[in-house]
Amino acid sequence: MIAIAITVNVPPVCLTSVEECFNLTHAAGGFLLSSVLLGFLFTLALAGPAADRIGMRPLLVVAPIMQIAGLLTSAFAPTYRVLVAGAFLMGSGNGILEALVNPIVCLTAPENKTRAVNFLHSFYAIGAAASVLGTSFLLRAGGDWRHAYLVGAAVPAIYGVMYALSDLPTLPAAHEDRTGTMHMLRRPVFILLICCMFLAGGAELGPAQWIPAYMEDEYGLSKFGGALVFALFSAAMMCGRLTMSRLSESVRPLSFLKVACVSCAAMVALSALLRGSVPAAVVFFFFGFFVSVFWPTLLAVSTDAFPRAGATMYSILGISGNAGGVFPWVVGAVADRWSLRAAIGVHAILPLALLGLLVMVGRQTGRRDG
Repeated sequence: MIAIAITVNVPPVCLTSVEECFNLTHAAGGFLLSSVLLGFLFTLALAGPAADRIGMRPLLVVAPIMQIAGLLTSAFAPTYRVLVAGAFLMGSGNGILEALVNPIVCLTAPENKTRAVNFLHSFYAIGAAASVLGTSFLLRAGGDWRHAYLVGAAVPAIYGVMYALSDLPTLPAAHEDRTGTMHMLRRPVFILLICCMFLAGGAELGPAQWIPAYMEDEYGLSKFGGALVFALFSAAMMCGRLTMSRLSESVRPLSFLKVACVSCAAMVALSALLRGSVPAAVVFFFFGFFVSVFWPTLLAVSTDAFPRAGATMYSILGISGNAGGVFPWVVGAVADRWSLRAAIGVHAILPLALLGLLVMVGRQTGRRDG
């Protein structure tokens, strides 16, 4: 999860420097950010079904190799196109991890999946805060943005060796009673969960990936200041996921998700209306706290609904969530036409749409908190 955080969060911190280096528009910068997430989609479509057939270990060794290759390609990229290729490659390594790490955790902690998955994903937020702060300090000290990619390549090497040497649980796909993919796709609740993941991914990634550039362009902060606000957002995500992990036995997941939807919509709208950098930073903190629970809690709800599903289910849900990675590009495109402030603010629609879908999920599952 820390390695994923590095590949996802180093590019936005370096974005304004990269735009200056390659003379990019906001739309081109947004496409670069989305390229990491498009790489997610490419391997998510393959990793789950492959793991159900050949096991997880080979894929969990390939994933760090792809991340390292992508980080090094980005570090030495002579052109924008090569930089995009590097972003896509390291994102492809992320997709393998997203498809496999979640079922590993659910298999090792079946008694409370909501707690386990939120705890797991809190380390994404920890890695995000560390990578954002580390990259911003590096840039502030006069280091080149390329150096940040080079330093980040060390983490995938560490976990790659650890997975190669570790015992891994057996996926339900190895048993005859596994829930088939077509069976899940015929269930309305699964289609709703797929749509929920798409909106959850967009609600988080659309505004979040632009926080450093937004604070620099709209509030006049330095690159270091914009990175600090992004680190604050990441720390809030860590707090939100750890809080959900602790509260998972006393609160109903769907009820908490609905509160989070309303809160996220309010925070995104406020971020577009406020004029002071300090109030905006506070708003992004609370936005990070509430948006953090979307992804891991929806995965846990899906696992509870389909407990005998294999890794393919996580691939499908991950594809949908990472398809929300188009929204950083949407923000850039809208910003080129109107303003970055307007582009961020309009994304308040996404958590409200997610709220509507969650009500429908509750009705389908027959839960009282629905």
